[in-house]
Amino acid sequence: MAGPAVDTTTDLRVVESIEELLSCLDLTAVRFIELRAELASSPRPSDTEAQFELGVAWNHSTNALAGSFRMTSTDQAADYVVAVRTLYTLTEPLTPLTPALAAEFIERIAVMAAFPFLRQGLASLATMLGAPVTILGFLRAGDFRIDPDQLAMAAEAPEPSRSSE
Repeated sequence: MAGPAVDTTTDLRVVESIEELLSCLDLTAVRFIELRAELASSPRPSDTEAQFELGVAWNHSTNALAGSFRMTSTDQAADYVVAVRTLYTLTEPLTPLTPALAAEFIERIAVMAAFPFLRQGLASLATMLGAPVTILGFLRAGDFRIDPDQLAMAAEAPEPSRSSE
């Protein structure tokens, strides 16, 4: 049986499926990178429904993958921004992922790792403001979709995790 595919010009492993990718990475950090809230300057109608938007920027080096997820929300009390960065350390160097594979990983795996932190950040900000906490429901498989051709690459390269001693 043949081993993993290797790019002979770079000696880096080529992954072609989500299963292959998951076999060679570990989630090593989830960090808040932005927490911001502002109370509404004028009263909003009490029936104002909460609005949410979620965006992602992605980066890949030969030894790490990183996704930055930024959620903006507006409800009757305030405007919020919560952003987290998920960092995955690779167990071996990889060639860059295809846009389709990166999008699949973000949609199926990375957003699920980030979402509880986004939810917690939003609830914490509302609590600090003394505003009612809007509960984010479940993020179900398939709820977050991105176009692989429109996947934004983060300007900053992912950094390997630092272990505390």
